[in-house]
Amino acid sequence: TSTVTSPTKTSPIPVTITFSESVSDFVVSDVTVYNATVVSFTGSGTRYVITLKPITYTTAGIRVYAGVATDAAGNTNTAATPWSCYYYGSS
Repeated sequence: TSTVTSPTKTSPIPVTITFSESVSDFVVSDVTVYNATVVSFTGSGTRYVITLKPITYTTAGIRVYAGVATDAAGNTNTAATPWSCYYYGSS
């Protein structure tokens, strides 16, 4: 999810990734980013924030696939609903 709505001129764009249970092995390379570069990646436990700098006049977004994070019981995550936003600002 993000506080930024589509379409937007806002950059960078923070996107929050929330898990239902704490995970300890979720890293930036577990997130597929398109039409943007990663400015920062922070978080731990159940909440992570990836900040994106989108490419001008395009739809930028992220996808978190199934099986990239594991909770304390050894269960892996399910795939998340992809997030995207049309960016019409300057890069």
